[in-house]
Amino acid sequence: MRVEEALNRLNRAVVQVDEGMEAMDWHFRIGRSAVAAVQPDLEVPATLKMQRTDTDKRMAIEQLVAVVTTCAGRGGGYATTPCSDVRVTFA
Repeated sequence: MRVEEALNRLNRAVVQVDEGMEAMDWHFRIGRSAVAAVQPDLEVPATLKMQRTDTDKRMAIEQLVAVVTTCAGRGGGYATTPCSDVRVTFA
């Protein structure tokens, strides 16, 4: 019974991670599009779906956040409003 409970918890956790990543993917694509539209010369990471591992996804998110933060500092108006509704947690 304990093994079955543990597997059920694991499966629920996997579903939660997948749902969170789907939500993050939407924000990520918007961020990539905004940077590409305003600063087409800047390199942005490939989409999250193209990232092979969770670590790659995390690094891509961090890289995009760094690019957007840099653009916000340069007066890129598209990057000056924070996304307060976005919550990302990495286990």
